[in-house]
Order: sequence, then structure tokens, then C-alpha cells
Amino acid sequence: MATLPIDDNLVSKFRPTKVLRDVEKGKKITSVNFDDSGELCLCCSTDDMLHLYNCTTGKFVRSFASKKYGAHLACFSHHSTSTVYASTKEGDTLRFLDLNSNRYIRYFVGHKDKVISLDVSPVDELFLSTSLDNTLRLWDMRSSTCQGLLNITSPAVAAFDATASLFAVASLSTLTISLYNIKSFDLKPFQQFSFPKPPYGVTVSHIEFSTDGECILLSLSSGGFLVLNAYTGKVMLQNQDQSASVTEESLKYSSACLTPDSKYVFGREDNKHVAVYNLHDNSRHSSLQRPICQLDMDMEVPSIIRFNPRYAEFITAVDDSLTFWTSDVS
Repeated sequence: MATLPIDDNLVSKFRPTKVLRDVEKGKKITSVNFDDSGELCLCCSTDDMLHLYNCTTGKFVRSFASKKYGAHLACFSHHSTSTVYASTKEGDTLRFLDLNSNRYIRYFVGHKDKVISLDVSPVDELFLSTSLDNTLRLWDMRSSTCQGLLNITSPAVAAFDATASLFAVASLSTLTISLYNIKSFDLKPFQQFSFPKPPYGVTVSHIEFSTDGECILLSLSSGGFLVLNAYTGKVMLQNQDQSASVTEESLKYSSACLTPDSKYVFGREDNKHVAVYNLHDNSRHSSLQRPICQLDMDMEVPSIIRFNPRYAEFITAVDDSLTFWTSDVS
């Protein structure tokens, strides 16, 4: 899978190949994250568990209980044997877990309310967290001491760019994306632009940069998304479709994704399809362009879509089920 170029033909032939249900029935998967190699993925769920999967075999590996603290937004460190994740029940502490021994390496204490976004630097051991306490915190996995604090307007989500030289903060309250230099983020943002107001009751659930640094993807809790030029803030693509019948709980975790080559956006179109858009198609100039293809779902519309960083495969999460998608192109 790793050697296949991602093109229109390949993405149009993606099909669900395996569905796994290792989450307690009636509970929901709330986050999905891949390790650097793309061989493993880790899911958090509302049954207060972390679930580890092998992406090359499409098999469940093991679960890790966090019954006392809850678990959300688990992100691998740059080692496939450890992860940092947010508590959801007792306090708002971030926990650094060794997956081999199932023991905590370190705790990151400081947030005073629920953590709603977590992102690990792509180049080193730093990571960002944003909370409903109106703060962004910068951490180093090698130290329990907060490395920096930024006052923001919650709810807001944040992410590094591919070089980790800057990060973006998207605030729903101010409808702005602010760009900060990692070396001087305690100063004002060096760039700031607005984004369109989402429909009533819809929030921003996720943010990510394309790997080429050209655009920023904002996922909306309705299942829609916005793609903006990372330099000007111009809306390049938007899908604010709200026809998907989702539960109140799943709205919190909805997210689209970019492919590793920065060429495609995968999002949900309606109750029956995953929609794929080609950002590099120069024949489409409208931000309201239609998808190049719609992939049929055999189940409910997904609340999470994540593309593997190393392999031509993506994963969707629907309630308590995780689905692996691969292309049948030969």
C-alpha cells in the first residue's frame, strides 16, 4: 500500500475491507490517531478505554483501561510504545502512558477545564493542548512543567504545521484563525484571518495543516468542513452539509481529513457517502465545488475520518465500530 501514488483513480476505488467492534456496545469512538510508521492506530472511546490496532493486518491488538480518569484525544509520541491523552472525568490532567508496561510515565497538570484539542509536534517532543479554560498550553513530553501558556478565547482548537515552526489556533467565539511563531508565541500572532460563521449550534471540532503548508482544514461538528489558504485565509473549499442524521454525542467528534500528499480532502457528504475532493484540480475554481467521487457507506455516516500517514488506507469511526478502507486498484 505504501508505494501506491494517491490519485483520482485510486481514491475512487476505496472500499471498506474490515469492520472491527471492540468498543463496548452503545459507547462511541471519540478520537483516532496513527503512529509515525502508520502501522498502528489508537482510538479513545466513551467506555473510558484506549484501543490499539495494527493497520497493516487490520487487527485489534489490545485495550488499555482508564476507567477512573476517562480518555480522549490520544496521540502517539514519536515512539509507537507511548501516548499522551486527555482525562475526561477526574480533573483535566493530561497523561503520558507507556503502552508496553501500561504504566504512566508522566502527568501534565495545569488546565482547569476540559481539554478539547491535542496535537504533537511532527519534529520533536513538544505538544499543544487547548481547553475550555480559555488557555493554550505548550508542553514537552520530557518534563511535567508547562513550557508556555497562551490566553485564548474558547472554544478553540490548535495544531502545528508540518515544520513545527508555527501553529494555528481557530477560535469559534472570534471566528478567527491566528498563526503564531513557536519561538515567540507569547507575542501577538504574526497573521490572523477570519473564517465564515458556521450554522447555529455548530462548532469547530478539529484543525490541521496540509503537509505542504499551503492550506488549513477546519472540521465542523456538523460533519462539514472548510479549507482555507494558509497565507491569505481565502476559502478554497467548503462543505457545510448538515443532512447527515447524527446524534448529539457524535457531533462533538466530527472531523474530515487531508491526505498525506496535501492533494485530497475526505469528508462526509450525507448519510450514505464519504466524499473526496481534489484540491489541486485547477479546473474547479469555486469554493463550492462538488466531490470527484462519493464512496458508498455500508453503515451510518462516520463521525471521524482519518487517512493513514504512510499507507494508501483510511479509517472511519461510526459509534462503536472502526472501519478500514483500502483501494482495490491493481
